[in-house]
This record gives sequence, structure tokens and C-alpha cells, in this order.
Amino acid sequence: MIGVSSSSRSFTTLGRYLVAGRNGDAEGRIAWSSGRNLPTDDPVLGAKIMRATASQNVRVAQPVYHLALSFDPRDAVDRAAMERVADRVLAELKLRQHQAIIVAHADRAHPHVHILVNRVHPETGLVWDRWQDYALIQRVLREEERALGLRTVEGHAGPGLDRESRPTERTNKTDRGEDGAASRGRHSQPANLSAIRADLDSHERVTTLGRQRFEAERDLAGANGRRDQIDVAYERTRRSESALDAALGRAYRNPGEAKGQFVEAAEQLGEREAARRMRESPETFGALRTINGDRAAHAASVAEAHKAAREAASFGVEFLASRRELARVVAPQSPDKASSIESGLTSGREAVAAAVSAARLRLQTLGEATKRLPSRDAIEQRLAHQLRRLSPPEFEALRVKLSPQQFTLARKFRQMIRDAALGRDDEP
Repeated sequence: MIGVSSSSRSFTTLGRYLVAGRNGDAEGRIAWSSGRNLPTDDPVLGAKIMRATASQNVRVAQPVYHLALSFDPRDAVDRAAMERVADRVLAELKLRQHQAIIVAHADRAHPHVHILVNRVHPETGLVWDRWQDYALIQRVLREEERALGLRTVEGHAGPGLDRESRPTERTNKTDRGEDGAASRGRHSQPANLSAIRADLDSHERVTTLGRQRFEAERDLAGANGRRDQIDVAYERTRRSESALDAALGRAYRNPGEAKGQFVEAAEQLGEREAARRMRESPETFGALRTINGDRAAHAASVAEAHKAAREAASFGVEFLASRRELARVVAPQSPDKASSIESGLTSGREAVAAAVSAARLRLQTLGEATKRLPSRDAIEQRLAHQLRRLSPPEFEALRVKLSPQQFTLARKFRQMIRDAALGRDDEP
């Protein structure tokens, strides 16, 4: 079997590709599909659910993990065997609890499956690290080939792995008992300690930039959120004031005066009491808009004015509440000061616009700084290559050449290399 893995950004793009390919022709492409930790077996719908789950961790740039497993064309494997291998790989990679979709294609001569995995854990939100996944995948494939009686089809190393991570001809000879002195000598060559220190410096810088970008993204989201709050509060105030003015215009001869009287009464007596008085005694707030004609026409106009006043009372309460909310948003330190609303609205919007611009500029600056450095994956691959070559005494010699933080990081990488089962049983 051959196993190839990669990471990417878009769940939906990969989901659509698994269904319809590059040409958009879905007919006869999928043999079967099966979900893991998802309420569906549909690749496109599953991809959308994974995207929603991954959004809980804004720091992961590539939440998509894609694994393709290919069998020899001469091996008649059924669905049960394919799912067994896929589930075993997920288990060994510690992805059993993650959301995944397994898709078997029928459009090639050789049997093969694709596994779309969400690197973000659905409950904890933590991101699975694909460090040295290739070694684990190859070990599982070799074991499953023997267990299922399948042909051995060893593939090339996965993306980002150097040649030292691959099983070589000389390594295989050593396993068969032949002379491996040359191989051991090659692996015992001293690593470049200056290069290790430089890569650790770069790793610290990339990590710091990543943290700063997360903070800038958080600041940008907060500024955008406050801008939306202001816009929503302002629109609510505008609509409620427009409805209040319209109702007052139908009820009073001087609606502006009545509005001022109502606001003053609300400040002195409370909004509920002011609304009650407008409903029950609207004349308290000014002369009603009535018709001085015959008795019937006058009575009808009075009734219409009273009805409009009752509507105005309800709109008035809503207006005062929305006005208070707007004051809280634009002037959080003094939300009860009505005079701060109009003046604070402009300054609040200007402050938010400045915060958005500053956060975007900072993100742009941090992005440009990140582009000038190697990628985190590339740095970690180089460190893995260098640290793997060190004997225990050589590794301990790093202690005096590195800062305590860098040495701790180097030890972490060594531990990860050992956990990846690369054959270094004498690691400290």
C-alpha cells in the first residue's frame, strides 16, 4: 500500500473534489463513503460540519488533513479491508476522536481511499500535530499488508520529509544483518550546532509572530464587533425614533414639544410612568390634533389622537431603551448621559474605524514579517534532521550553547522524534 498525506485550508474544496474530482464529474466516482464522529456519510456535508467545528480555533491556518491510501491493482480488497486499514491508521495517528470522512473511489484501476480529517478536536478545540506522520503511516501499512496478505507497495516519502526519514537500501541491508558500518558512520557525523541554534531562533520568532498575529486577529474581531454593535444600536434608535415621531405627529399639534415633554417626564418619573400618563392623559404633553367641527367629527378626531398617543407611548419606551443602549455602546463610561449620545456616536465610530485600520495594518506587517522567515514546518523538519543525528553526549552539549528555553524546545523535539518510532531507542 502507498500512503500520502498533506494539509490544507479548505474543507469544502477538498469535499467537493472527493465527490466530483477536478472536472466536476461525479458519476461513477465514489464507490462508498463513511463518516467518523459525524452525523453524516456525505463528504460535502461532512466537510461543512468540519469547517464549523474548526472555526472554534482561529489560530490553525491549515485545519484540513488529507490522507490517500492506495492498494496494489492485483489485490482484491473489499470495503471491510479498506475501512480496517483506514481506521487503524487513524487510531495510530491518535485521530480516532476527530471528525473524518472516508471516501473510496471507483474511477481508477487500483483500489484507493481518501480520508478527510479535521485536525481540530471537536470537544477540546486542540489542534492535532502531524509531526512525522509518515513514519507511523508506513509502519501501519506494512503491518496491515502482512495481516491481510496484501502485496507490499512502498511509496515515496510524504510532503516535507527529507530523505533521512525514508527506509533506504543500506538500512534494509543492515536489518538483514549485513555490514552497516558505513550507514552508522554516516548518521554519527556531528550536526551543525550553529544551524540548530539558528533554527531554534527562527522557531521562536515564528512562534512569537504567530502569537502576535492571533492577538491582532482578536483585536480586529473585537473592533469589528464593536462597530457592528454601534451600527445595530444606532439603527434600532433611528427606527424607534422615526416610529415615535410619526405617532406623535398624528396625536399632537406640536409633536416636537410633546416629545420633549415625554422625555423630561421619563427622566423625572421613570419611563413606565411617563408612558402610562401618555396613554391615559395624553393632553398632559400638549394640545391634541383634533378637528373643530361638528360633534361627531370632533369626537372621532379625539379618539384618533388618543389612539395615536397610545402608540406613541409604546414607541417612546422603545426609543428611550434603544437610546440608552446606543449611549452605552458609544460611551461605555457614562451611558446614562443623554448628551453623550450624539457627540459620542461620531467619536465612537471614528475610534472603532481607527482600531480596525490599526489591527489590519498590524496583521499586514506581521504577515510580511512571517513571509520573510521559513515556514514552521520547514524549520521543524530541519531541526528533526539535525537533532536525530546527535548522540546523547552531543545533545547534552547543547545545554551550554542554547538558552534554557531553546534547550527545552530541543528536548521536546527529541522526544517527538522518539515517539515517532524512528529507531532511536537510546534517546535521553
